[in-house]
Amino acid sequence: MLTDLVMELVTATDPKDREEAYRNLENACIDRQAADEMAAEFTGKEGDGDGRR
Repeated sequence: MLTDLVMELVTATDPKDREEAYRNLENACIDRQAADEMAAEFTGKEGDGDGRR
């Protein structure tokens, strides 16, 4: 289920869809920063660049 929620964020095409994906993740107790980090893992993009992994 968490994977599905993160994929909603990754595939969001407009700000309204992205906001809905964030709200769904927040309902699952995942904050926006954590959601962005998980989405970055799915897309292969680096996180905030602090070097921690």
